[in-house]
Amino acid sequence: MRPRSDAERAFLALGDVAHTWLRHAAASGNTRLGPELAELAALEAAHGRDALVAALHRAVDFGRWNAAGVRSILHAGTGVPTVTAPGDALVIELPPTAQRPLSAYRLEQLTAERAGSDS
Repeated sequence: MRPRSDAERAFLALGDVAHTWLRHAAASGNTRLGPELAELAALEAAHGRDALVAALHRAVDFGRWNAAGVRSILHAGTGVPTVTAPGDALVIELPPTAQRPLSAYRLEQLTAERAGSDS
């Protein structure tokens, strides 16, 4: 990908994640990439390069292909969860319980038991 403007050159200087984000943003049909890149440059000035690069990684992971999406990631800060692979199933032994037949839960059975306990 060859940058066509100063804004593209400055944005692509952020590294591989910027290339990936820009390629996906263009493929998604974003027709406002010029103004978007200018807004992203302003975000770098406001939040710093490291925070913007981290936000771009997250934007790529979650398919956020506009500056507003990256801005919302930056505003969320570090308190957002990181996507990981699912872990192993939780298998625990449950304590034994008394077994009752399903018929014990019939409405007539429950009201009869209740009437017997009221006397």
